Amino acid sequence: MQPAMKISLSLTAVGLIGFAVFFTWLQVEAIDPSGGVPIGLAMLCMVTALLAIGGVLCVLATWLSRFIVGRDD
Repeated sequence: MQPAMKISLSLTAVGLIGFAVFFTWLQVEAIDPSGGVPIGLAMLCMVTALLAIGGVLCVLATWLSRFIVGRDD
């Protein structure tokens, strides 16, 4: 496995785990009838979701680069 693919998969895993944790925390906070959800928690949820999307795009770019490297155009 290429080092770039390992980094991309790690980035994706961290993003997905973080998103699952913060989204669950966000849902638990939303059940509370006394008030709203902290904006920082929503921002952490969004950042980890973007991290997961970025990781998936890195995996795709790394996988697609196998077909381009070595071509003489």
